[in-house]
This record gives sequence, C-alpha cells and structure tokens, in this order.
Amino acid sequence: MIVLGIIDVRQIEPERVGDVSQNQLFLRAKAAQNTDEVRQKLGAYYLLSYLVREHMGADLLPEIYYTSFGKPYFKDSSELRFNISHDRCFAAVILSDGECEVGVDIQSMPDRKIRLERIRERFFAPLDYLSGKNDKNTKKINTHPVLPEFFSVKQTADGYAAEKMRDMTDIEIISGDDTAELEFLTKWTLLEATVKAMGEGMSAYRDSEKLDTDSYITAFKHNGNTFLLSAVAIKSESK
Repeated sequence: MIVLGIIDVRQIEPERVGDVSQNQLFLRAKAAQNTDEVRQKLGAYYLLSYLVREHMGADLLPEIYYTSFGKPYFKDSSELRFNISHDRCFAAVILSDGECEVGVDIQSMPDRKIRLERIRERFFAPLDYLSGKNDKNTKKINTHPVLPEFFSVKQTADGYAAEKMRDMTDIEIISGDDTAELEFLTKWTLLEATVKAMGEGMSAYRDSEKLDTDSYITAFKHNGNTFLLSAVAIKSESK
C-alpha cells in the first residue's frame, strides 16, 4: 500500500509548538533556520504522524534516523518506508507498507525562467537521460496521474495536528504538461523523487533503469502559484 499526502502549513505558528517530542523529524523542524522552514518541517511531522496512525495503525510515530545520504527511515519498523518534501506553503509525505522504497518531491514553478536554465546547466546529463534525449541511455518513464489527499492543520493543546482539508476551493488540479516549463518541472521532480527513493545520491541515478519503478505525478495551482508533485515507488526486491 502507498499513501500520498500534501499539507498546507501556513497556519502553523512555531511559537505555539511546545517541546512535545524527541523524534528526530520534530527536533530538526524546531531547529530549522527560518520560520518558513520550521513550518514546512513541522507540517511534514504532523502529516506523517497522521498517515502512520490512520493507515498503518501505529499510535506513536516510530523513531526516525537518517542515512549518510540523508534519507530518513524508521529505526524500529522495517515494514514501513516514507519520504518527505516541502516547498513554499506545502509539505508532502509518501508512506508505504515496506514493499517499496519511496521518494517524493514537490516544487513550485520558479519565478524566473533563468532559474530553470541554471538547473538545466547544472544537471544537464541526468536530465537528458531522464527525458530520453541521450540515445545511448534512453529511459522510458511510465508515469500515472494521481490525486493525493490534501490536509490542513488544526490547533491542539500542545501545538497542531493534521486533518483532511475541508475547503478545496483554492486547489485547482491541472495537467502536468500544459507548458514547456511544467513539462521540465515534471522531469525534474521525477528525477529528485527517484534519487530520494534510491537513497544513494545523484550519482546512482543512472542505475535506475534497472529498477522496477512506478511514478506518480500531480500538478495544481494554489493562490496563483503552480506546484508539481512527483512520487516514485521502487519495488524493494529490484534494488
């Protein structure tokens, strides 16, 4: 089973959040350098806690550790896999029951086209590989549209918790290939999500054509901003 959620973190006021957990994800959120990052990481913590409780039957979020490549994992739960991402006012979480290694990436449309060009230049080789432009290393991408669950936060006695979004009027689901910029962002987030699922750094990406991979994308608009979310699930036995 794979569960994918997105949470709006704008309502989180970090000063209201007490020291209620020793979980590493929570501690890293509280120690973040700026308010936006605190909100994003706290939102990921609240959403992951909700998904683990509702879909996996665990009352408490298992302790989280990080590999040398920065991939988070549950120390005492070999049957669960997860990954998180955040950008602007949203955090995204993917959770699986252990049959797959998973990765997720959410990105908003850059404000200026030049930022896309800089990304192209820096990661030219892997992006060409991902898009199939390199004839010697063509990789076919099988992607499926997906509608994740959207969440907001509610206040609790000691901070916040995730709850399903009741008002979706500000969320407009769109096609991920309407423009060249969106098509590029789709490829970029798929690359990021694949690398995060593999958990071995960008240099390992070229081995991904050997893996049994499912990819899921969704694009949406919110308050004038365009977001692209990609999620990747790699069957554990293919790694």
